[in-house]
Amino acid sequence: MNQEKLVYRKTTTNVATFVVIVLPVLLMISGCTSLSKVQCLEGDWYEIGLVDGESGMESARFDEYVDTCAKYDVVPDFVKYSEGRTKGLEIFCTRSNGYSEGREGSVYRNVCSGISEELFLVGYSFGHKVYSALETINTLNSEISEKAKQIRNWEIQGDEILDLSFAGANERERDADERNELSDQAADLQSDITEAKAQVKELRDRKAEAMIEYRTAVDEANENGFPEEATIEFPEVSDDGKFMGTNP
Repeated sequence: MNQEKLVYRKTTTNVATFVVIVLPVLLMISGCTSLSKVQCLEGDWYEIGLVDGESGMESARFDEYVDTCAKYDVVPDFVKYSEGRTKGLEIFCTRSNGYSEGREGSVYRNVCSGISEELFLVGYSFGHKVYSALETINTLNSEISEKAKQIRNWEIQGDEILDLSFAGANERERDADERNELSDQAADLQSDITEAKAQVKELRDRKAEAMIEYRTAVDEANENGFPEEATIEFPEVSDDGKFMGTNP
């Protein structure tokens, strides 16, 4: 599947101006869809267009069908396909479906128009805010988990180095240079551990902020008619505005 660079377009609605991810008008999704000989010969082109419209696919999808079916000497019915796709877009280009698409993190392909697009993008904006906040939280959780594992491994290595150092000192089996080297290794590990713990604290602070953004996005969605149930526990905020209980 060819990957095209995403571009960003500012779209003004009655609610707000926000950035929506769109694809270039001439985007082709070649290689993503392939019809069999039977589908080309017996396919219901109205139904195929309907499904593509409901999925928010561009009209350029039809060109792929033309190329594929040409191998079997079949010419797709553009009129029926267009009628079906137009009907499908009526289902796709709604405020509620815009929310669903944004909530799933789907890419909007600039297929709606007029008031339908305006309503779709209003919903998309609210849904994508929830999606983005959750993605940020999940990413931070992964980073915190990996950093915690790294710290634990370093602590184990540090304990092993100390055991070797003490054993050598007690048994008088290690010379001064070797003991100094072990001591330096232990100091380096401790420095790395201290730095990593500071990074974990920063990640946890960022996670707490992301969780507040998620709570705000969920509240805004519900206030604007999009039922959204919080799926994570929100951090508590102390009287001085600091986040509490943000450990993963």
